[in-house]
Amino acid sequence: MIRIALILIICSFGLIRGETIRNWESLTSFGQVQDVIRYQDEIWAATLGGLVRVDPEDLSFTTYTNVDGLGTNELYILHEDGIGRLWVGGRGRLVNFTDPADPDVYLISDNDDRDVEIYDIASTPSGDTLWLANRLGVALFLPGDGAGEGLIQDNFDRLGDIEGETAAKSIVLDEDSVWVGTERGLAVGSREDIRRLKAPANWTSYEPVLLHGDINDNLVEALLYRNDSLYVGTSQGAYYFETDPVVSLTSLGIYGNPYVYDLDANDSLVIISTERGAHLYSNGFVIGLTWEGLPSGVQHSISGAYDDNGVYWNGNLSDGLYRLNGDVFEKLEIGGAPNGECRDIAETMGKIWGAFYRQGLAYYENNAWHKVSDTLVSGLLVSLAVGPLGELWVGTWGNGVYRIDGDTVMHFNAENSILSGVDESPLYVVVSDIYCTASAVWMANLRGINGEIVCVNPYNLDQWQNYVLVGGAGAEWLECIIEGQGIVYAGSLNNGIYGIAYYSTPFNTNGDYRFQFTHSNSGIGSNLIRRMAVDTFDSLWVGTSYGLSYQGLGEIIFTNVTLPDGFGPEITALAFDARGNLYAGSKQGIVARDLASGDMEQMTTRNSSLMDDAVNAIYFQESAGAFWIATASGVARMTVPYAEAAQDIEQVLAYPNPFVIRYGDETVRFNFAGNAVIRVFTLAGELVREIPYNGSWDGRNSAGKQVASGVYLFTLTGDDGQTGRGKILLIRD
Repeated sequence: MIRIALILIICSFGLIRGETIRNWESLTSFGQVQDVIRYQDEIWAATLGGLVRVDPEDLSFTTYTNVDGLGTNELYILHEDGIGRLWVGGRGRLVNFTDPADPDVYLISDNDDRDVEIYDIASTPSGDTLWLANRLGVALFLPGDGAGEGLIQDNFDRLGDIEGETAAKSIVLDEDSVWVGTERGLAVGSREDIRRLKAPANWTSYEPVLLHGDINDNLVEALLYRNDSLYVGTSQGAYYFETDPVVSLTSLGIYGNPYVYDLDANDSLVIISTERGAHLYSNGFVIGLTWEGLPSGVQHSISGAYDDNGVYWNGNLSDGLYRLNGDVFEKLEIGGAPNGECRDIAETMGKIWGAFYRQGLAYYENNAWHKVSDTLVSGLLVSLAVGPLGELWVGTWGNGVYRIDGDTVMHFNAENSILSGVDESPLYVVVSDIYCTASAVWMANLRGINGEIVCVNPYNLDQWQNYVLVGGAGAEWLECIIEGQGIVYAGSLNNGIYGIAYYSTPFNTNGDYRFQFTHSNSGIGSNLIRRMAVDTFDSLWVGTSYGLSYQGLGEIIFTNVTLPDGFGPEITALAFDARGNLYAGSKQGIVARDLASGDMEQMTTRNSSLMDDAVNAIYFQESAGAFWIATASGVARMTVPYAEAAQDIEQVLAYPNPFVIRYGDETVRFNFAGNAVIRVFTLAGELVREIPYNGSWDGRNSAGKQVASGVYLFTLTGDDGQTGRGKILLIRD
């Protein structure tokens, strides 16, 4: 059974100590089109990265994502009801998007509070009822007269002999019945008395495999009711459904019986969108539209529509939106990130870089993503790190590691370095994680038969060193690597954390001291280690399959942190902001942990504009005060409050805070937008330093001498005489 809740779209929410996140962005891909319709003289496309709206006259377009009121980027269906409203169905959301400036959003979830995907929508001519084909069957939705007044009237999850809670993929209405295409067959029920549809016996179901010899499964992906005829799209072609004189499916005659994604109509034409392009059916004849201009090998036409000028628009399953110009398809260049999952984020060379697992490497510059050619960097990308020379290191699953410095790309694998493959395939080199220091680039060489930890000298790329933990057929499954406290730590998927305190240089293993932290000898939450990070106090933070743990400098026993209910327990990402607050990612969103109080706040797709709850990595960009969040469906960007210039001097913040001085060149800054004089005082009220015109403080007094650790007061006095105040905790390490 599914349920519904009204979603109030909130662009900001409380985070640490009542502060507010002011800005979310979803940097998604609009390439994976799911549906295309004509609505109010425009072409609209639902994609797995949001919504695209196109003016066919000048080809201008607007994109919308979850932050614009959709609530999700994973969209499957667009539907215009009988009174001209535009409805959008997606993962866990039903949206009245008739007015994009004021969307009416409903959360659709099951009894376990999990999102329910809406795959298709049908409506009565009066628009008073919507029928929703969804992951659990069929739901009946009453829109109501005003915003927030819609409700689910009923659910139907047993359709005749079809197994209960089978996903309904398509739905249409005729004069008095509702037809449903499911993963296990076709069903029809009378709408004369909707209450009777609760009983499975009041549905009639059909198995396509029994109705046509060319069909070998019962999936009904698409339905179209047109001119008293029912058309059926299956995984093996398109058919005309008949009940007289006998129940049967008659093929429409598309060569090869391809997978049919969608059926639609334009006047007398039936538009058939298939894995082998688009076809038109009329009066017993099928015409295949050209493939010219479509990407080679991916002619998957998932949906299509004609605009008011009679131009056909084609939605491609993996390569975006096309329009047919004469005999050639032309792509509408919408931009956006590569399709699908992002595994890691890094910043160098003035760019933000993303490792898009199956889609390659891309960088974000001038508010746009740019793909790096697969001829330069290829494979399944899983890790990124920036070396001491500003070079980018890219780890892959099976194809070794790449080094990028400007236009120069180098590739290292088992044939030209000491990186090693797995026992079953010695050339299959997995670099699951990379961490760079001033003297070495460290790599987790997962199951490397000649050594699971590898480092290279960034200044001399001929100098490599490997560290054997187990090696050979039993080599460790290393997931992550980091250096902190003067020690290299490598996290295993089976056996906890390996530590190596190397002597003098990492390229000489003589005199190394090695040890291992496990659940049994250190109290760490689990021996399955996902992520590690070191904070400004040199504490080691570890994300495991069973939660979050940390170990203070000089300690052996880990402290396990209590996480909010519903978060984790597996931790997949760790990062710190400039003030030392911890951000942890999991498959249930992000938790922000306040450094001073230990208070935690969870951010999910339900209570924030986070694009996907499955978080793979978090990178904090201190210069912009922004978190870049790699998720299972793209990249989200979240601006944190203290990095935004405060217009009100009374709201000014100092950051980082605590202000940790380790090397002597650190500074604390203030986020005031206007001109102000800064004064720093001791707790006794003695003036330590006066800094004119929005400068920064380096932890020294007016004589240039370092001040002691402790709490200091600051004031900012603006040109208008207004004053802002605060405290700074200074720590000398």
